[in-house]
Amino acid sequence: MSYKYYYSSVKGTSHIKTDTPKQDSLYVFGFVSDKKHYLISAVADGAGTAKYSDISSAFLCRYLAFQMKIWLTKRKDLSDFKKEIFCEWIKKFQILLYKKYIAKNKKTSLRDFSTTVLFSVLGDNLNVFAQIGDGAIAAGNQTELKCVFIPQKGEYANTTHFITEEHFEKYLMFASTDEKIERLAVHTDGIEMISLINLEKPSLQFFNPFFDCLADEPKGFNEELSKELSEFLSSDRVNSRTNDDKTLLIAMKEIIND
Repeated sequence: MSYKYYYSSVKGTSHIKTDTPKQDSLYVFGFVSDKKHYLISAVADGAGTAKYSDISSAFLCRYLAFQMKIWLTKRKDLSDFKKEIFCEWIKKFQILLYKKYIAKNKKTSLRDFSTTVLFSVLGDNLNVFAQIGDGAIAAGNQTELKCVFIPQKGEYANTTHFITEEHFEKYLMFASTDEKIERLAVHTDGIEMISLINLEKPSLQFFNPFFDCLADEPKGFNEELSKELSEFLSSDRVNSRTNDDKTLLIAMKEIIND
């Protein structure tokens, strides 16, 4: 197996108007360990009310991606990767935030670094997914896409859960599956209104054109399609529906002959 993929993360119009940082982040890369191919992705959406969520979302994506790379290098596969391990990574990340930022500034707290996370690893034989918060991980094939998890909503409108919460384990959704996944789309809640039906079911009408663009492309990261995706996510057509940051990853699994 191998992977071809592209992605974009663009600032929402609300942040452009207020000259505030983009709070969405992502980190994606293909990886080979013991002749097995993986696509590792981490997407995060910093809380709009959290002062430093742009920092934590970017930090978190890189941290989780490289934690998984280290894991796969040592363990060689995903067979014994469990929810408890991912929880330990989040706990260690909270400690890193405290040591790197909060301990130096007593006016800050973990709440100032609140962010969601959508984490996925596609493998030749196994796949792993984890999510805290809203946004969606959609997986499937040409005829069917499903949300791996239903996007989380909080107690009040336009609220959700974050990795910085004291009891984040209660909200962590985790799945490990050997299901053959040919297509993957991961996005933050900035485009939920146009990508999901009833905010739960991925729209094939929305997603299939993005996958179709990859059909005849070579394996690996596609820079040209990423540029075109950025233009689409920044277009008036999309901005008329949402003023939030928008992040989208599109990936396909491909059979290759070594």
